[in-house]
Amino acid sequence: MSMPPADLDRLYDSEFANLCLFAAHLLGSTQDARDVVQNAFIKALTTRTRIRRETAVSYVRRIVVNEVRNHIQREQTQHQRRDARARDRSFAPADVDVAVQGIRRMELVTYVNMLSTQQRITIALRFLLDLTEAETAAAMHTSLGSVKANTSRGLKRLRALMRSEDEAS
Repeated sequence: MSMPPADLDRLYDSEFANLCLFAAHLLGSTQDARDVVQNAFIKALTTRTRIRRETAVSYVRRIVVNEVRNHIQREQTQHQRRDARARDRSFAPADVDVAVQGIRRMELVTYVNMLSTQQRITIALRFLLDLTEAETAAAMHTSLGSVKANTSRGLKRLRALMRSEDEAS
């Protein structure tokens, strides 16, 4: 059964802030996060005939995950192009200011950004949105084993990065 627009509106009202928080942690920008989540809901609206009420949240969450992944890939490509142009002009590209609260949080965001895209998304879904492994697998459209591996490897890498920073201090 397709999802009526009114139900999608209610889903938007109930999940928008949570999905924006998730996306903002991955992207480092609340504006980019809002754009990504807005795009996800637009895609959900255009494909609402395929959405079942009982799986609507996970369906939209999966779209957000894919949109975040696409955004990160676009940003990396643009960053590489800017770097190449900057090298050609002999000046460095401007640093992007990331507004986060507290130094430890900035460090954590830095460390999380050092993880692979898959690990970053997995860690954010599991610990920021507090999803189960099964819900994370559904959101990422991947296997449960992949979620477990990405979580384990991501946490191991984060611990190592934080440990090396503490030892350097």
